[in-house]
Amino acid sequence: MRAGALADSDMLGRHEMPTTSEALEDHQMIGFVSSRTGYPLPLEFTRGNEVIEVTLPTRLSVSSVETSAAAAQKGFRLVQAPRYRFINDLEKGQAD
Repeated sequence: MRAGALADSDMLGRHEMPTTSEALEDHQMIGFVSSRTGYPLPLEFTRGNEVIEVTLPTRLSVSSVETSAAAAQKGFRLVQAPRYRFINDLEKGQAD
């Protein structure tokens, strides 16, 4: 399943579009809590064959994809989720 890191348009209006994982260090994420550990999962990005994990401060922690999607749509910042969940928002330009 293909996932993406998405940000609300309001956030991107105040900050430049991050193009590297290092550029995210001044941002917050919606933490998706692991049912196994009870802690938020890091964001995962790939650069070539390398997987880069980034853990940011969380503004909100959730345990379901639907809740994280709803929070992202309400402006709670950066979320990593299955792209299919946001396809309509992406097509309308309501998420990046």
